[in-house]
Amino acid sequence: MLMKLKIKYCGGCNPVTDRKKVVNDVLAILRQHTSVEVTAEQPDILLVMGGCSVCCVDVSQEIAEGKKAVKVGGYLVDYCQTRPAQLAEVVAGKLLDKGEEAG
Repeated sequence: MLMKLKIKYCGGCNPVTDRKKVVNDVLAILRQHTSVEVTAEQPDILLVMGGCSVCCVDVSQEIAEGKKAVKVGGYLVDYCQTRPAQLAEVVAGKLLDKGEEAG
């Protein structure tokens, strides 16, 4: 199965996490389970990567189009507190679950 993943970042004004490191760790975990293509066009699923709990990234258009999304805001994943050491693992797990739903 190929997961077509779109990643949207916040502006980075007040990050409490290293967004790029988290994304790289997430991609490494995903690639242990499936093929991943990072794309801006016609994604299956969306990773919203906010550096703080505000997670100000606008994804209203993608959600209106029915795209599945996993939203990260600092140490919140889909609005649930996550331990920093488990952040990438939790995000990857949610992406895999929602990717199966979208596929």
